[in-house]
Amino acid sequence: MVLDEKALCASSRNDYEPDVVFFAKSRARAFTPDQSLFPVPDLVVEVLSPSTQANDRGVKFDDYERSGVREYWLINPERRTVEIFHCKEGRFERQDAHASGSLESLVLTRFKVEIASLFDS
Repeated sequence: MVLDEKALCASSRNDYEPDVVFFAKSRARAFTPDQSLFPVPDLVVEVLSPSTQANDRGVKFDDYERSGVREYWLINPERRTVEIFHCKEGRFERQDAHASGSLESLVLTRFKVEIASLFDS
C-alpha cells in the first residue's frame, strides 16, 4: 500500500506525515478503512526543501532509523538527486546519491524508476 503526505505514521518518539510511504502487504492487510494513525512504514520518501531539510536529515532521520523503517529516500529537487538509505542491523547505511540513471528499491520489489522522471523537465 502506498500513501501520501496525509498518512500520519507513528515512530518511536514522534508522529510524522512523510511525503510518500509504502507498507508491505503483510502490514497493510491489517489496516482498516477508517484508520487515521499508521505504524512505521517499510519505505519512506521525503522531498527536501529549504524549510524541511534539517528535520528530514536530523530528527526524522533518527526517528525513522530507530523505528525500523527499512528504506529511506531523500529527494533533493534543487540538486536533482536521490539519496537512498537502507536499514542494516538497526542503522541506516547510505547506498548512494543518484543524479542520473535508474533506481531500484530493495523494499519495493520489482520497482524501478528513472531519476529524471522524478523531477520536472
